[in-house]
Amino acid sequence: MVLSYLRNTWGELVDYFDNFLDDGRTFLRAKDHDNLLVDDENFSRSRKYFWSLSCLSEFILHINDAIHQWEASRDIWATSFDGFLTEESKEYIKDNNKLCDKLKALRDRMQQHHNNITALRDGLFNASAVMESRASTKLGENVKLLTFVSIFFLPLAFCTSLWSMSDSLFPLHILIYVIIFVALATYLIVFNLNTLVRLFSRAYESYKISLVTKMKSEKESEYWKRRGERFENFQFRPKAEVAKPSEWLLVGYALRRVGRWAGEGLVRGLSLGRKVRSEGEEDVTARSAEEDGGREMPGTAKKGLFKRMGRVGRRSGNGAADETTMP
Repeated sequence: MVLSYLRNTWGELVDYFDNFLDDGRTFLRAKDHDNLLVDDENFSRSRKYFWSLSCLSEFILHINDAIHQWEASRDIWATSFDGFLTEESKEYIKDNNKLCDKLKALRDRMQQHHNNITALRDGLFNASAVMESRASTKLGENVKLLTFVSIFFLPLAFCTSLWSMSDSLFPLHILIYVIIFVALATYLIVFNLNTLVRLFSRAYESYKISLVTKMKSEKESEYWKRRGERFENFQFRPKAEVAKPSEWLLVGYALRRVGRWAGEGLVRGLSLGRKVRSEGEEDVTARSAEEDGGREMPGTAKKGLFKRMGRVGRRSGNGAADETTMP
């Protein structure tokens, strides 16, 4: 009777959790399945998971205790009163064994719910952590952008506030030069801040190692010598890290490409200018030779005339000029 009552009671609780959680059929509905990774502002899903895990843990513990109590009682009856058991008692034991097996099946179902809820809770926490990380990254990028904007106007604000204190203290006509100088200095420091920090850190580490070495070899004071030996316990080794190349290398390479392109264009322009000038001189020489009537054409004019005639070619089917040379 007791095991039958327990089986019915625990069965109702397991059925309730089957309908309450519905964690095994959401894969059939893509939208509902994706919502398992998102919680609302009241943390409803998180509270549901925590409450379910707490209840299922207690339920499994009580079911295990009931199963253990029955198995211990059955073993005592089987060993101590085996000869005194009637057929009715044996049937009663068999029925209770079946009920105990049903309790084990209910316990397994609860354990399966427990495992599913644990996986859903971990997935919810991981998804929430990823979304919060993305939001923090986006916020950091916005703060970085606002910082750059404020740095851009910082030299102008500093110089104008300094000049606004007095009209006669600083001449107004040199304000523009001071703004340009301060702005360039500020921008160079900000854009090379990581490089400057790395250089100062290396210089400080080198100086610190040499200073600790001198402190350890101090002969006049035992106090500083002991302090140097204590500092030596900390290994002053350079950090084995790969430094990121400076962004100015990209700027330098872009300027190099622009300069090379401009140089090639200049060379092509000079070559074309020389060619046009040479052809013009040859044309002038040829016309001068033609105007000389029966006189013999000079060698230079002949050469220029032959060169011009050599560029006159036959026209092919598609209209392209087929250049030929005169013998």
